Amino acid sequence: MNNMNYIRVGEKFKFKCTRCTLCCGTGPNVSITVFDVIRMSKYLDVNPIQFLKIFTNVIIADLIPVIALKGDIAGRCEFLGFDSNGKTFCKIYKYRPLKCRLYPVKLISPKSNHVYLDTDCPGLYAEDAEFIDFPVDIYKRNTYEVEWQYKKLYEKIFNEGKEPLNALLELIEELYEEAKNKNPSWLEI
Repeated sequence: MNNMNYIRVGEKFKFKCTRCTLCCGTGPNVSITVFDVIRMSKYLDVNPIQFLKIFTNVIIADLIPVIALKGDIAGRCEFLGFDSNGKTFCKIYKYRPLKCRLYPVKLISPKSNHVYLDTDCPGLYAEDAEFIDFPVDIYKRNTYEVEWQYKKLYEKIFNEGKEPLNALLELIEELYEEAKNKNPSWLEI
C-alpha cells in the first residue's frame, strides 16, 4: 500500500470531502457487511436477498463469501449521483456502508491500534481542510460487524458444513428476521 499513511485510532487528522468521486467513482471496490445489506435494503424498501442480487457481487474467496457493491457501466458506485450542477452526492447517504463513512480511513486489522489514511484522497490536502475527530464509534462498529460476520460465516461453513453462498444467505435471512421483529440498535446509524 504505497499511498497510505498510518495514524493511531482516535488521532485527529485534516480532512474535508471535496466530492471528487475518487472513493465512489473508481470502483466497484467496496466490500460491505451483512449489516450494511440489511440497512440499505430497508432504506430502499427492497428484500435483502433482492438487494444482494441487484446491487452486489458475491465473491467466494477460499470458501468465504465477500459482498461487494456493483458498479455502473463506468465503474462508479451504483449509488453515486450527480446534481444539476454536476456535483456528486450519495443517493443513500444516511444508510451508506460503514466502510464509506470511514473513508479516507482504511482498516489494517481489527486488533491494530493504527489505521491507514488513503493519501490519494484530495480531501486530506484540501486548502480548507480542518482537523476532524477520528470516527471512533463508526470504526468500532465496523470492526465489530466485520468480525461478527466472518466468525458466523466460518461457523456455518467450516463447522456446520454449509455451502458458502447458502451460509451467507442464511445469515442475511437471520439478521433480516431480527431487524423485522426486534428493531435492533444496529439497524440505525
